[in-house]
Amino acid sequence: GLSWRLDPTNLKAHHLRNRVRLELLPVLLDFQPSLVEHLGELAGLIRDEDAFMARLAQGWLKENASQDPGPETALPLDLFLREHPALQRRVVRAALLEQAGGLRRVNREHVRAVMGLARGDRPQAGLDLPGGIEVRRSYDQLVFGSVRFSQDRAVVNHTFSAPGDYTVGRAGLRMVLELRNPDGISTLNRGPWNAFLDAGRLRFPLTLRSVRPGDRFVPLGMQGRRKVKDFLIDRKVPFKERSRAMLLLSGDTPLWLCGYRIDERFKVRESTERVLEVRIVLSFQDADKIDE
Repeated sequence: GLSWRLDPTNLKAHHLRNRVRLELLPVLLDFQPSLVEHLGELAGLIRDEDAFMARLAQGWLKENASQDPGPETALPLDLFLREHPALQRRVVRAALLEQAGGLRRVNREHVRAVMGLARGDRPQAGLDLPGGIEVRRSYDQLVFGSVRFSQDRAVVNHTFSAPGDYTVGRAGLRMVLELRNPDGISTLNRGPWNAFLDAGRLRFPLTLRSVRPGDRFVPLGMQGRRKVKDFLIDRKVPFKERSRAMLLLSGDTPLWLCGYRIDERFKVRESTERVLEVRIVLSFQDADKIDE
């Protein structure tokens, strides 16, 4: 039952919205008296189609994007570029929304720049976007991530005195070390962030640290030591991911280039009596709250 009040500035044509309402709409109504009703119907249609396209883009991300090995969102370029440009733009916006939590500072030029990155000829290139978001073309992937995360993951050096469940501070991860019998390990998860090592051939404490220049290991299935850098380059791992690579060591001896390959010398054999299962559990949401 309250009466309405008029803001006097609504009657002044200083702002664009006021000029549209006061000057443009009356002229258009002369051409189409039902203009307001038509605009209302159009707004409803656009709202429905906007919601549908947003749901379609989210479904595409869920089905095709990879969030492994970190909080980054990686799109397979071959699949992405097959889609209609309208869906591509929506997928880009959905990926940016996932990383930034909002799109207030993202405009059409930013989306257009990401599209150009995806369609370009350079196998490795990058863009910095508002909100600390970084988008990289990395060979056959388009990767959306946080610049802050790239910096935080740069230096890791953590020691594990015995099997257990450990939190590795600013690296934003948990390291789970668990002794097992060799029976049945073939049925366990063997994803890139799980490793099975011959426990009898290693000694605690173990160390998880960032890769250093000159580091070498014997990749599983190979003979002789190889530089970690050369191994990653041969696998076309982008520079920024190479700079964040980590090694698990027993003393000074590498056991596992985490996420890529264990060392041949510590593989599980028929003679293995005890297995050390190592799992890296990524938990980046709480990384800033934890002291290493």
